[in-house]
Amino acid sequence: MIGVKIKDHRTGRNETLHADLIVNAAGLLAGEIAAKAGVSVPEIPTAGVMVALDCRLNNMVLNRLNKPSDGDIVVPQRATSVIGTTSWAVEDPDLITIPPEHVDRMISQGEQLMPAVKKVPVRAKMAVARPLIAKSGTDAREVSRTFECFDHGRDGVNGFVTIAGSKTTTARAMAEKVADIVCRKLGIAAQCRTRETLLVSYRLFFQQPDPRNGSSISNRSDRSSPTSAVK
Repeated sequence: MIGVKIKDHRTGRNETLHADLIVNAAGLLAGEIAAKAGVSVPEIPTAGVMVALDCRLNNMVLNRLNKPSDGDIVVPQRATSVIGTTSWAVEDPDLITIPPEHVDRMISQGEQLMPAVKKVPVRAKMAVARPLIAKSGTDAREVSRTFECFDHGRDGVNGFVTIAGSKTTTARAMAEKVADIVCRKLGIAAQCRTRETLLVSYRLFFQQPDPRNGSSISNRSDRSSPTSAVK
């Protein structure tokens, strides 16, 4: 593979982009894109319902120590606590309905971890599909949340690599793995630095310089922390 053909849907213009190597990191579309190149990626779009409460009940993650199951975790997130999650395979990741019984199950399971859940209104309910790696026919709850990097040179398509699976919490490790493969294939000797490099706080996104002394001040409130100023 030496490039990709693209279409700008705003202008209708078609272009061809050339590259030394193509990385397919398209998430839920990774399997579909790989198929266009004549290779297979065992990806299953798996949806899950999460429920956000209207206040923050916990400051540490609460998680059942058992095999993955529905409603086995409550995560504090800024001014909310989020209960998750259910899991089922979906045909179209762009068309996901939220089953009411899944929401009810999140609440009932959350109450077992924190009885105060039943006293708090629901702030939001959401569902999103995850691009998980599994063989066809595997039960959605049994699908591993790990990731896999595919060097399609083994499939006879050189210059094409796919990274798929997992979730946001392992995104850095996924990037390291695929970057190692890319460097090796391109003959580049480079050490990964993101393993040791500390990322700045997300709060910096909401900061702006104070014209009086150059320090940072907040340009929006953050109810999850006692102060919005970066020290």
